[in-house]
Amino acid sequence: MSIERMEKVSVVIIAKNEEACIRRCLESVKWADEVLVLDDFSTDRTVAICREFTDKIHQKAMVGFGEQKQFAVDHTTHDWVFSIDADEFVSDQLRDSILAAKRDGFTYDGYEVFRKTEYLGRWMFHCGWYVPILRLFNKKVGRFSDNKVHEFVIVNGRVGRLDGDLMHHTYRDIAHHIEKLNLFTSLDAEIVDGRGIVLKPANYLWYFALKPLLIFFRKYVVMKGYKEGVHGFLVSLFTAMAVTIIHAKAWEIQQNRQRKHVVAEAASPAASASGAKVREVVADGLDR
Repeated sequence: MSIERMEKVSVVIIAKNEEACIRRCLESVKWADEVLVLDDFSTDRTVAICREFTDKIHQKAMVGFGEQKQFAVDHTTHDWVFSIDADEFVSDQLRDSILAAKRDGFTYDGYEVFRKTEYLGRWMFHCGWYVPILRLFNKKVGRFSDNKVHEFVIVNGRVGRLDGDLMHHTYRDIAHHIEKLNLFTSLDAEIVDGRGIVLKPANYLWYFALKPLLIFFRKYVVMKGYKEGVHGFLVSLFTAMAVTIIHAKAWEIQQNRQRKHVVAEAASPAASASGAKVREVVADGLDR
C-alpha cells in the first residue's frame, strides 16, 4: 500500500502521577502518527515529560477507567487506535508487527496482543497474567466498555492477533500493590452494590470466605500459579484477598446507606409529629 493511502495510527494513554514510568512508555510509541495523553490532573512531572513527546495533552478528572479511555479515543484524529497504559511499553517485535499490519492495510477490525507482566522482579506466565488483550482497533467499529475498572475493548468485527509482547511493569513493591488493590476494590465495591448484590448474614460465608478460597485455588492451582514460586503465591493470595475486601466495602456502602435512611426518616416531619405525640402522651401520663 502506498504511504499516501496507508491508515494512520493514534496512540492513547491515560495517566495520573506516572513520572516514574511514562517516559519509557512514550519512547516505545514514537512510531505512531499521533500520541494523545489524557491526564487526570497529575501533581508530579507527568505532563512536563509528556510535552517532550506530544502536544496532544488533555486533562480530565477520572470517573472510571472505561469512560476515561473512551474519552481519549473520541479525541483522536485517526480511526485506528492503539491503547497503552503508562506502566506499559511496546516491545520491538510488537512495534514491527503493528507496522506490518499497517502496511498490509489492517485486514482485521481489531488486534489482540499478549501482555507480559513483571511482578516484583519476575516475568509472570501463569496465574492468568499472560493472556491476549485487544488493544489495537478501528474506532469506527470498536470502543471501550463503560466499566469503572477492568475495562475492555469491544469490537463489532473480525479480530486478529499480533506477534510480540506488550511489556507491563506492574507494582513497584508490595506496598504499591496494596495501594492499587485499595483503589480497585473501592471501584469494584461500587459495581457490586450497583448490581443489587445485598450483603447479609445468609451470604457472608460465601462472599467473605468461600468465594475468595475458590479464587485462590483457581489462580494458584488451575492457572498454575505454583509454577511462579512465591510470586505466584502472592498474586493468588492478593487476588483472593481482593474478593473479600470488595464485598466488605460493598457491605460498608450498604450499611452507611441504611444508617442515612434511618436518620432521614427520624428527621422527617412525620417522624417529628409522631415523636411529639409520644412526648404528649408520656407527659399526659405523668400528670396523672
